Amino acid sequence: DKCVEMMKIIHQSVEKKTIDFYELLRRRNWVTPTSYLELLQTFKKILKEQRIELGNQTKRLETGLDVLYKTNEATEALQVYLEKKTPELVATKEEVKKTKEKLAQDYAKADETKKVVEVEEREATEQEDRALKLKKEADNELKKAEPALAAAVKVLKDLKDNDFYELKSMLVPTKMMLTIFEPVAYLMR
Repeated sequence: DKCVEMMKIIHQSVEKKTIDFYELLRRRNWVTPTSYLELLQTFKKILKEQRIELGNQTKRLETGLDVLYKTNEATEALQVYLEKKTPELVATKEEVKKTKEKLAQDYAKADETKKVVEVEEREATEQEDRALKLKKEADNELKKAEPALAAAVKVLKDLKDNDFYELKSMLVPTKMMLTIFEPVAYLMR
């Protein structure tokens, strides 16, 4: 009813404006039943478009509300989950703190051990250097003594049984014999 009344008012206002248009410009504009029907068709078309637009907006609103509702439910579930996990989180933080403290102590002990090992390594290196020096000196002395050893071995090979009998027959050893037998006696101790 209100829609029909509105259409009637629009049609009548157009008729009045047509008269004003004629008086102002001296041009005629005809308002016919066809014009009225075109107005109704245009109104129906606009009304249909508005209803479609309103339906789309309603669907978007409903979808948005559904998403908000689901998000709210998920948020509440997460809140409950967080409340359950809070004690575990506190316990985990405590464990991490204790572990950090233990690691700090272990690092301190490791540093101390490292210092001790470095000192021992230096001492071992020094001992090794001394041992190498002694070995080198001994090798040098051995090189010097090898010709004498070779000569002594040659003399020993040249010894005969008669030489021992001759030695036994001497009552007082000569100075040369004493010089030779002193190191032998020293080595045999």
